[in-house]
Parts: sequence; C-alpha cells; structure tokens
Amino acid sequence: MEAAVKKILNLILENKQLLKAQGVEKIGIFGSYARGDFTSDSDLDIVVVFLKGRKTMKSYMDVYDIIETTTGKKVDLLTIEAISPFIKPYIEKEIVYEKL
Repeated sequence: MEAAVKKILNLILENKQLLKAQGVEKIGIFGSYARGDFTSDSDLDIVVVFLKGRKTMKSYMDVYDIIETTTGKKVDLLTIEAISPFIKPYIEKEIVYEKL
C-alpha cells in the first residue's frame, strides 16, 4: 500500500466511530492517491459503502464533512452505486478499501 494512502486512511480512521454511526461499512481511496501520482493540488477521491438501509443524504453529507475536515483535502465522495458503469471496472481495479 502506498504510504500516502496509508496516511490518509489512518487519518480517516481516527473518526471510525463517527463514520460507523453514519452507517459506513467500508471506505476506499481511488484516483491519483491510489495510483501514487497525486500532487499537492490533487483532490481526494473516496468511495463509501453504506450498510443496507443506512444511506441518506444527511449521512452522505456528514461523511463528506468528516473526511474533508479530517484530511484537510478537497474531497470527491462517491457511493459505489453512483459510479458510472462505463468507468466502474477501471475504478474498481485501483480502490484501496478499509473496512470499518
């Protein structure tokens, strides 16, 4: 695992209980951080998987706020269901997941 990915995941996991309270089952990083070609201007591409029946707009926004505040990065937050079927196979190859 790329050191930067591990660092970001560790930062996010500092709020594990808050994320679990929002119904998060697992969280993953993809994009430039997962590939290791990020820059200081790169946003943080995150995919979140909610427990069945726990995904709401409020929980989504709360997760977004938790991650952005914790990491200090601009966050692009997606649910696995929101990823376009055309790009999903490519993204799934690079996602680094952490189960809560």
